[in-house]
Amino acid sequence: ADAVHSIDGSVLSAEQLQGIIEYIPTSEERKKLREYMSEPGKDSTKKFEDLCEIEKFMVAMMTVKYPKQKMRALLFKLQFASGIEDLEKDASLVEKACDELSQSV
Repeated sequence: ADAVHSIDGSVLSAEQLQGIIEYIPTSEERKKLREYMSEPGKDSTKKFEDLCEIEKFMVAMMTVKYPKQKMRALLFKLQFASGIEDLEKDASLVEKACDELSQSV
């Protein structure tokens, strides 16, 4: 949650981020988790420990404002450099093809 909140690309890879972005809790899931965590009985630490890993992730992500937007921004940040490299390779190929075409005429 801290890495997403601060948009820190050193903690998660792009592949990991793509895998977990679908587990950001919906508003209904947030509501249900808040209800569960605030139920009287067991203390919240014990309740948290009883959750499965995905639910723990969801609870942690509830502390982040705009988590989906931040995760998408982080994913863009992580993929930007490789996207630029791909564009440079493609531009170089087009340039070479243009050069060859102009020399063949």
